[in-house]
Amino acid sequence: MKLEITRFNKRSKVYEIKEHLESTFNCSLPYSRVYNEFRRQHPRFGIDDCQMFIEFLQLNGALFRQSRTSDNALCRLLFSTQKMASNFRRFGDILLIDSTYNTNLYSIPLVVLSGIDNNYKNVLFGLALVNDETKETYKWLLGEFCEMHTKQPGLIYSDQDLAITSAIEETLPNTPHRLCSWHIVRNLRRNFNFIKTDQEDLKEKIFKLPFLDKQAEFDNYVQDILKFFQDFDLRKSKEYFDKLLSKKTKWAVCYHEPHFDAGISTTSRAES
Repeated sequence: MKLEITRFNKRSKVYEIKEHLESTFNCSLPYSRVYNEFRRQHPRFGIDDCQMFIEFLQLNGALFRQSRTSDNALCRLLFSTQKMASNFRRFGDILLIDSTYNTNLYSIPLVVLSGIDNNYKNVLFGLALVNDETKETYKWLLGEFCEMHTKQPGLIYSDQDLAITSAIEETLPNTPHRLCSWHIVRNLRRNFNFIKTDQEDLKEKIFKLPFLDKQAEFDNYVQDILKFFQDFDLRKSKEYFDKLLSKKTKWAVCYHEPHFDAGISTTSRAES
């Protein structure tokens, strides 16, 4: 697969590469695997990319960290202005991690590190431009961010991306981690919208799960949902649901351990 990817150039579309590889090797490949391998072989950054910006950060006393490939091409750039660093010192109890796309000319993923101030408004702690979104990249990002600020967050919110969640578990194992409720509900709707209208009550139970505040009610809903999967032999749905339940302490309000969270449950504020 690696040799096949070298045939493509830097501006190739990942979905086209994925289709070519699956056709060539008669297999099914996760989009993320193709994307990360392609970006490893064809970095978005060149050797001199961002150099003027790095010089600007230096002149203005900003905190920043960078990582380069073996041929000296930039692959990760993390930075915090003096204002962002001050924000994290004052309001770093909660860290929201979110990635945005297509926000710049080169479609380079921008990782937004933010939080909430004492007026319940968004504040930036840092920004990062990254070449790929592997676990290794997020481990580097989290490690460098905490070292740069000489402080760890009290609570982290992120989406369900496996690379991010694994990086948090390995880099900050003692920091509580919750999953964004907006992403959880979106994924529940994607996976269970097939349920017919005559089972509307059950569908509503599924979508209410993240917000229930009583464990007994949550457990009763779960039993009803599992019985439905069993009655209709919905094995794939049950498999997905079981996997989600294994992480219920991260997304179900009634199973959250008590931590200061400023009353938020989503990372979507990071994009507003």
